[in-house]
Amino acid sequence: MTEDEEKQHQIEIKKRNRRITQLESIIERNRLAQLARSGLEELRKAEQDQLHRYMDLLLDNNPNIILLLDAELHLQFCTDVFLKKLRLPSFDMIRNLSCREVFMLFAEEAWVSSMEQSLRHAVSGKTPVTVEKTADIDDDGEPNYYKISITPMVDLNGKAEGAIVIFNDITEEKNAREAAVRASSAKSDFLANMSHEMRTPMNAIIGMTSIALGSDDALRKNYCLGKISDAATHLLGIINDVLDISKIEANMLELSEHDFSFEKMMQKIATVLAFTMDAKNIDFRVRIDPSVPDAIRADEQRMSQVITNFLSNAAKFTPEGGRVLLAASRAGTDADKEIDFIRISVSDTGIGISEEFMPRLFNSFEQADNSVSRKYGGTGLGLAISKKIVELMGGTLNVDSVAGEGSTFSFVVGVKKARAFGGQSLPQNVNWVNLRVLAVDDSAEARMHFDATAEALDFACDTAKDAREALEMIERADPGYDIIFADWKMPGMDGLEFAKEIKRRGAGHAVVVMISSSEWSEIADRAKEAGVDGFIPKPLFTSALTDMINNLMAQPGDESEVGSEESEHEFEGVHILLVEDVDINREIVESLFEETGAIITSAENGLEAVEKFAETPGLYDVIFMDIHMPVKDGYAAAREIRAMDIPRAKTIPIIAMTANVFKKDVDKCLACGMNDHVGKPIDIEEVFVKLRRQLRMSVRS
Repeated sequence: MTEDEEKQHQIEIKKRNRRITQLESIIERNRLAQLARSGLEELRKAEQDQLHRYMDLLLDNNPNIILLLDAELHLQFCTDVFLKKLRLPSFDMIRNLSCREVFMLFAEEAWVSSMEQSLRHAVSGKTPVTVEKTADIDDDGEPNYYKISITPMVDLNGKAEGAIVIFNDITEEKNAREAAVRASSAKSDFLANMSHEMRTPMNAIIGMTSIALGSDDALRKNYCLGKISDAATHLLGIINDVLDISKIEANMLELSEHDFSFEKMMQKIATVLAFTMDAKNIDFRVRIDPSVPDAIRADEQRMSQVITNFLSNAAKFTPEGGRVLLAASRAGTDADKEIDFIRISVSDTGIGISEEFMPRLFNSFEQADNSVSRKYGGTGLGLAISKKIVELMGGTLNVDSVAGEGSTFSFVVGVKKARAFGGQSLPQNVNWVNLRVLAVDDSAEARMHFDATAEALDFACDTAKDAREALEMIERADPGYDIIFADWKMPGMDGLEFAKEIKRRGAGHAVVVMISSSEWSEIADRAKEAGVDGFIPKPLFTSALTDMINNLMAQPGDESEVGSEESEHEFEGVHILLVEDVDINREIVESLFEETGAIITSAENGLEAVEKFAETPGLYDVIFMDIHMPVKDGYAAAREIRAMDIPRAKTIPIIAMTANVFKKDVDKCLACGMNDHVGKPIDIEEVFVKLRRQLRMSVRS
């Protein structure tokens, strides 16, 4: 090989090597590219798997029912919640079923047809459709309310490939909306009723005032004043209900416990309501089980408020000639906490309560319907207030009622044993062991009451159902009866005729007629002629029986123990400093004290009160202090008086007399040095009670 040939050969080899190197480079690049493409595919597959996993999690955990339907409206997918509601173990059991077949699993024909029509409209029109329907998908008897969204699935070419159906459960939202609407409607009805309730007594007050001012007849004026007083009392009750419900909504209703006699409380309530019952000829009875403790510690005012509300409703909704029973019994004891549980119930034969209204019975502002409000009146607040009071006392309230047959409202509360109050005690000036009593009443319950009282107090008592039987028992009795209690209204011979016959026979028995308070004046003259020795009010209370027995059987020399009324001039010489900026309020207080013998000096604001007291501190026995006054209010005046360097300034009783009646207001009065509190409008009996107490406690310097 020539040199040139050799050179040419070497050149060819180099070219070949370069081509080989280039080829290897291309192969390597291709290999790397292939590897890259493979990795990208794997990455894409991993991302796709991740996306599918997230989609599965989204659908599996979605609380809404989601259905995917194809263009023919056959089911291609559903979320697990749908399968669970239908109690289906596998989607395969309903895959490819038509929407009609799927919906028929839980709905009626009309529902299914309506839903199918909405689906076809959405798919054919390629327009989203939303409907709201009730459906009991899980078949538990409590249908839910669904907002159903139908969204057509449209491809890039605008062809409808099916629909997504989402069931969104909005039951709670719907219930909340309806509750809000009901509450708004109830408040509107309440305001309308309240307007009527308040305007009615105001109309009576204004009208009767005009009549009284235009008349010179004293009897007519007195009649008008009586009606004005009744209307004002009714109006005050409405205002108190509104204030109480305001306290409840502001979480400001609080309890104030003290010692009191349970039976005396019940007796006061019954006395107030007895006139209402008598006006409708309602058979009103009270039954207190002997096991109920008398001396207890609780909030007497609030407990009375609940019982009074129950009784007022019973009287209101019970027709003429119906029956009402107020009962109290012991419901248990917590010996460790020294608490007795008392059950108090009011049963009536009134109009009852419909099952439909029962769940809303204790809602504020609501009565059974507007016709009830119009026919019977009332604010619709009493039961809501009562329920809150009972709950504050740690008790429970219950109601049993049948529409058209009557109702029983009851509550159970725990009461403490009284600390310093002994309750009622049996009068010691009566020979109870040898006492013999005869009770005559056509009511079996009244006779049972006498039997229970006699057993509890350990005296002898016989009972008779009418006058004829009683006269036979009197003839046979040896020894005779000391006292005979006879009901006035009995079949055959009434109580007065019976008493007259006993007196005619000269047997020497004391005869007491049992009668409702409203009927006393009706038979007073006839009773005197018959020789009746006394009256006792119905419904019967043990304390009233023992008081009457004590009055009739007291031993000579014991009359002073029977009791006496407060003297007409009991505050003779008591000097009162009345601090009040409103003229008419001063005039009212001065007039109410006019017959008591008290001396009243008035001040028109706190500054004037401080100055008058500083001038003659020894002159005054007590200060009645208004709170909201110009120049200096009652709080500041009380603090300034207490801060004086005068011994009497530290001890003189200061009683707040103000319309501020919340507990925080009372506490504020006490905190600034006042001794007690009287609410406005004033109850003069409450004023007298608190004045007596403060005068007894006062230490004159």
